[in-house]
Amino acid sequence: MAVAPQDAIKQLSALMDQVDEPLKRTFQNMHQGYPTATLSRFLKAREWSVAKAHKMLMDCLDWRIQNHIDDILTKPIIPAELYRGVRDSQLIGLSGYSNEGLPVFAIGVGLSTLDKASVNYYVQSHIQINEYRDRVILPAATKNYGRHIGTCVKVLDMTGLKLSALSHIKLLTIISTVDDLNYPEKTETYYVVNAPYVFSACWKVVKPLLQERTRRKVQVLQGCGRNELLKIMDYSSLPHFCRRENYGSSRISSAGADVCYSLDHPFHQQLYNYIKQQALSQEYVSLLKQGSFHVDVPGADIEGTNIVKALESELHKIGSHDGLAHPLNERERGNSRRLENSSRRSSRWRDALRLLRSWVPYEGDMVYVSFVVVKSDTPWHYSNDGVDLVVKGPHGDQIHDFRDKTSEKFEFLVQRSGLHRFCFTNKSPYHETIDFDVHVSHFTHYNEHAKDEHLAPLLEQIAKLEEALYNIQFEQHWLEAQTDRQALVNEAMSRRAIHKALFESAALVGTSILQVFLLHRLFERKLGTSRI
Repeated sequence: MAVAPQDAIKQLSALMDQVDEPLKRTFQNMHQGYPTATLSRFLKAREWSVAKAHKMLMDCLDWRIQNHIDDILTKPIIPAELYRGVRDSQLIGLSGYSNEGLPVFAIGVGLSTLDKASVNYYVQSHIQINEYRDRVILPAATKNYGRHIGTCVKVLDMTGLKLSALSHIKLLTIISTVDDLNYPEKTETYYVVNAPYVFSACWKVVKPLLQERTRRKVQVLQGCGRNELLKIMDYSSLPHFCRRENYGSSRISSAGADVCYSLDHPFHQQLYNYIKQQALSQEYVSLLKQGSFHVDVPGADIEGTNIVKALESELHKIGSHDGLAHPLNERERGNSRRLENSSRRSSRWRDALRLLRSWVPYEGDMVYVSFVVVKSDTPWHYSNDGVDLVVKGPHGDQIHDFRDKTSEKFEFLVQRSGLHRFCFTNKSPYHETIDFDVHVSHFTHYNEHAKDEHLAPLLEQIAKLEEALYNIQFEQHWLEAQTDRQALVNEAMSRRAIHKALFESAALVGTSILQVFLLHRLFERKLGTSRI
């Protein structure tokens, strides 16, 4: 039975006064001088039930002692090349601070490959970032802003999220379980940006399974979320993938220190140097050797288990649908896809259908669709039979219906945002190929007045275009001058060639005339001699 917040805090504090000294020491490392705020976090996580919060907190303290979490910041991941691999494949970093002083962590969910090290290294690195946040980042923010800051903001970039994420479910579940049971209520808000269809489908399934308190924390923003995030933080604190549309997380191997994921970023440099200094101060350097720091992961609660099962089920369901293994991106330009429609003469309805889906996020968007039927591969058959295409909206409303078409190109205005379905029916008994192309046109600021933040990137691009145009004109002028010079050279050479040809021709004619004259005289003399 839940009690009033202040009474619950007092009761839980009294229970904590009775614990053994080792538990008190690790609890001090947890609360960093703010025990009431820490007790409040565990009570919130258990709906203000003192008994449940006390059990959760005791389990957390036992976990910290058994796994030496208080010493985890003295155990660097070595060698440095291994740690760089972890950073390159587990994309997370500190991009700045919100207007209220909360640290802003950027997480590249979609592009994290998690394939450069073992599971233990990724778990160790995640816990080290948590502990560094709680022991260094948050206390520093508290001092700078003059008030207690005990939570952070996380911006989750879903760029590149694919069905292959299913292979990382185990590791992600471990990390999520560690956070839920040992670092509860440390995140104020989760901002999800650049969300593709895969995330939208999974979120639709997972959302009902979450507690209302957790659901309120998650905000799915439009596009890269730049305008919404600028309301709570400065531009300098925006993660790099939010600074303009279609920027993406980008591969940090080419981005360098400008991307907060990178080991070269100041945050990760400070974190890694801090861990190495702590290792030296604890005389841990003599024991340094390559090897992961193993952490036992507590079992997930029922809610977490149900979420993982539902998520796996939905991902498998998405993967089982034809045409969704590589979902279309509404922002791709002219990215066509080819599908093999291998229906046969059969009463089984599913053999005659091929269903494709495209997620359209905003009302008022224009969708451009085209398809062309490439005839069957058999050399003994040819006909002009087409296919049927039915286009339906998110609520099953029919938008277009084409019958027996070999090709078609059309467009329509989106009345309702959501998942649009394109159902092809092949009535031919032969294998056929359909070239299908869909493009969604969206203008982010179509209903807003122009603002400075809108015009600044435009002016920057105009300046770059102007410079590029000047370079083109400069190059063109140089090429024209080269052409003129070459033309003059060619003309001079032509004149010399003509003069030479005329001279040679005149010389040849003169020589020929001289030869004729000499021959004529020669014959005349011989003729005169013969008469005598």
